[in-house]
Amino acid sequence: MTYDIVSINVMDARSDDKSRLDESVLALRRELLDIPDVASVQPSRGIPEERAKSGSAQIVGSLLVTMSSTTSLTVLLRFLREWLKRNEGKKVTLNRKGEVIEIAGLSEGSIKELLSRWDISVGQHEP
Repeated sequence: MTYDIVSINVMDARSDDKSRLDESVLALRRELLDIPDVASVQPSRGIPEERAKSGSAQIVGSLLVTMSSTTSLTVLLRFLREWLKRNEGKKVTLNRKGEVIEIAGLSEGSIKELLSRWDISVGQHEP
């Protein structure tokens, strides 16, 4: 079986309450485990983002997500986009095979373009 691994970094420039931020990442981890074909979600060490717009931006947490199918990437991208709507002030970046993208504001067209760039058939992901 082939696995696909992505790293998810969560940042919050609006709060410096580390415990509150850690709780958000823990809640995100639990929700990610409910996505079909997500084999595991493990904490990983986050590093500060060099391009952060303000000095207060910090990595809240970093999760390493292992999926048993690349077909789950569309579901994962859509899920993260919706999660951000519910978690105002957060910023999520996803790293897959060295390509880093910011999820906030990611349109459906952008998701399809990204999947195409990753050589994943968009038609496989439609509901």
